[in-house]
Amino acid sequence: MGKVTYSAGDRICSSSDSVDEIRIILQGTVKASGRFTFQNGYMLGMDTDPHGHYGYDYVAEEECTLFTYPYNGLNDVENIVRINPKICHYLTSATVMAFYAFIDAYEKAFAEVRDAYDEVQANYEKYMVFAQNASPIAEIENMGEPMHYQNEKWVLELAEELKANNDKFKKEVYPLGIGLCIAIVKNLSAALRQTSTSFKSTLRLKEILTQLNESLKIKLRPTGAGENDEEIPVITNALDTVLGYSEATDNLMLKFKELITKYKSQKDRNDTSDDMRRMKKEITAAFFELYKLIFLKARKSKFRELPMEIRLFLLFGFVDEELAGVENTYKLEELAVHYEPDVKGRVFTVYEWLQRIYDLKDVPSKNEFDMDFEEYLKDEIKGGRLTEANARKIYKDSTARLEFELQNMFTLGNKVTFGRILSYVPVFDSQNVLRPIENSYIDAKTIGEQLENVVGIDFSCFCRETVYSKPEIGVVKEYVQVDVPPRFILMPNFGSRASLWQEIEGKKRTTSSRMLLPIMLAEDLEKFIIQLCAEFRWEMCKRMQGVHWNDVTDPSLTSMYCDFLQFYRKNHDISPETREKVKQQLAKANNNYKTVFVSDYYSYIKYEVAGSPRLNKVSRDIIFTFCPPAKEIRNRIGDNPQYADIVKRYDMKINQKLHTLDNLKRKLTKEKNRIPDEIEMQYQFLKK
Repeated sequence: MGKVTYSAGDRICSSSDSVDEIRIILQGTVKASGRFTFQNGYMLGMDTDPHGHYGYDYVAEEECTLFTYPYNGLNDVENIVRINPKICHYLTSATVMAFYAFIDAYEKAFAEVRDAYDEVQANYEKYMVFAQNASPIAEIENMGEPMHYQNEKWVLELAEELKANNDKFKKEVYPLGIGLCIAIVKNLSAALRQTSTSFKSTLRLKEILTQLNESLKIKLRPTGAGENDEEIPVITNALDTVLGYSEATDNLMLKFKELITKYKSQKDRNDTSDDMRRMKKEITAAFFELYKLIFLKARKSKFRELPMEIRLFLLFGFVDEELAGVENTYKLEELAVHYEPDVKGRVFTVYEWLQRIYDLKDVPSKNEFDMDFEEYLKDEIKGGRLTEANARKIYKDSTARLEFELQNMFTLGNKVTFGRILSYVPVFDSQNVLRPIENSYIDAKTIGEQLENVVGIDFSCFCRETVYSKPEIGVVKEYVQVDVPPRFILMPNFGSRASLWQEIEGKKRTTSSRMLLPIMLAEDLEKFIIQLCAEFRWEMCKRMQGVHWNDVTDPSLTSMYCDFLQFYRKNHDISPETREKVKQQLAKANNNYKTVFVSDYYSYIKYEVAGSPRLNKVSRDIIFTFCPPAKEIRNRIGDNPQYADIVKRYDMKINQKLHTLDNLKRKLTKEKNRIPDEIEMQYQFLKK
């Protein structure tokens, strides 16, 4: 028994460990096998019977402090609550929320199992009708329908009421008496254990059904292609094909094959031990060597003419069908067969992007020190490592540009978008597939739709203010907005993060930003698109403001936000309760003002513009001022007292600008001058 502290990424216990202790989370958050996140008050192990197995790998998401107690019988849970009266409200609240987390996870898993069972039955029926030499499969013939576990009605009703009032009860009710807390914890912990057991059984059944489906689909896979369809081959020995195509040195091919063979033999490839990290580091170095070789060879052919294994390697980091899983391999093949480049030229696979870099259509992205290719070469000259003549030659060299992009944006960007830094590996691995591929794959269409949703609200997000002048017709100096949509680069991984790599190219402010996304996204795309737009807003403001980005005497989005967050304690425009919430928000963001803004911007896009207030008065005023919503939205929410003054103030400012442009347009028309497109576009922009 005692207090233990873990650093971020540390493993607290493994799924196979025996549950001999209850561990209370006193501080920080803990992730359970990537499925659940537990916070203060949760008792790790309470979802399992004493001396059973945890069933999950518990890892510290951030620095965590836990207190351990012996766990030999179910009464120990009651005793833990009884001897901790000062935190019993946290223990009770955490139990309530954990119960619902397990209920939600179980219901989703059971729905997936139900679908997988139906798919097995449908495929088995096809197999018995169409497959050559089909013989009955006893495992499927004798399989019964999945059985759904249902908690008692009163337990669900109790938990529902507790969950609905959790914040209030934790603050006002649970501290009133320990008996109530014990009753709730004992009843819900028993239900939680049963739900957790059912959840684990459901996951095991899902694995069995998935394997059966993979086997049936292989048996049913067509041997030829239709008139307009490309044949989807059965991939075997993909690693040999990839290595052979690369024409790498014997040493590199032998080393990579040995590494992949050893890696895929590991039971838990998300292990963060030193040995596993060293192996992944070696795999990563060899992978990028191979990527360069394969890219240089593949670029000479049309993408559809490349061997399927090479297409999968370039798009998804695929190297081995056993490592990827048979079913995943087939799904990746289907995506590769139907892949089409973005007709708008805004979304690129990393392979397409590298082609643009190699063909000198785009300049390489910035490196980790925020230097672009030109700045990097100047630094090399300054350091005496290059002459000016050599630097000029290198600047126009396709291979040099490619290597800069590979070594910087691609290498680091792939790791960043993967999300789980400690378990990163660039090759496609079935153990990193966190949800079905068909629900995770993102393409130009889905990105475009989500971006359009945000820009439909924050219509000026990607507009840059420039000066237009044409003295010969009387336009001396007019500020106009230029719309510069972002460009997205899809990294070849199954990841859980997005990254605004750079807000402009070089020093020209009217160039596109570059945003990185994993080509397979483990979470909701909408959230990441909103986050990227928020980060762009912040970084672009800093870029435009220069050294004055946090100087409140020069009002801007960043300076006003920094001033508010720095002096919120003395701000009398917000209540003491709101000041406390701002304090908690800053603590959660590690005092990072940009992180607070990104969170507030998300609330603005998702809730505020729909008329559902979530922001405090000052944050709302700043965001509405510098990220105004479209006219349709302003008209809809303008009658709400919380928005009325902001909307009225903004509309007055815009009407003044429209009046000035109206006068200019009338003057140009009277003098029989054609109204420049830039002026007309600015007029239409203001009317939004």
